[in-house]
Amino acid sequence: MPMQRLLALFGSSSEAAASRNPFAKKLAEHLTELAPERLEYVAGFAGQLTRVAYADNDVSEVERTAITRVLRERSILQSREADAVIDLLVAQLEALRGTEEFQLNRAINNHASAEEKEALVDCLYAVGAADDTVSNIEDQEIRTISHALNIPNERLMDIRSRYRDHLEVLKHAAALRKAKQP
Repeated sequence: MPMQRLLALFGSSSEAAASRNPFAKKLAEHLTELAPERLEYVAGFAGQLTRVAYADNDVSEVERTAITRVLRERSILQSREADAVIDLLVAQLEALRGTEEFQLNRAINNHASAEEKEALVDCLYAVGAADDTVSNIEDQEIRTISHALNIPNERLMDIRSRYRDHLEVLKHAAALRKAKQP
């Protein structure tokens, strides 16, 4: 799905899109003050968060709460806007999954500084860790996103290390070591 269609889901491209989708209509009502560039950035940011949460084909309630919290805490959106965005994203998971990943990456690459990209990766790990475990598939998705955002591997590893207690691969290794102990 092209970014224009994703943005239409957010209610920015046409009233027709909003009238076909009650969530888009809700968003159009709440996101009217956002400039098109800001809306594209928000769509990319929120889309990436959802992409990680949905890597295992499900967005749990705890992941949904984490996405909403991130959107609020990072001042990406106000509280009511974050609620509307998460409602739409969860309702449109399959449509979002159909979005060409490069479209989400391009939205971030076009509108974010290196520091903002790194903050996004930190947020991706926070969403992945919301249920106390960053699964291997979520970790791989975050690595893929980081690579597409041109984040140096060293910086990625610095960010990832903050979540080492939540990484499934390290939890599994620790459990194996513990099981081998007499």
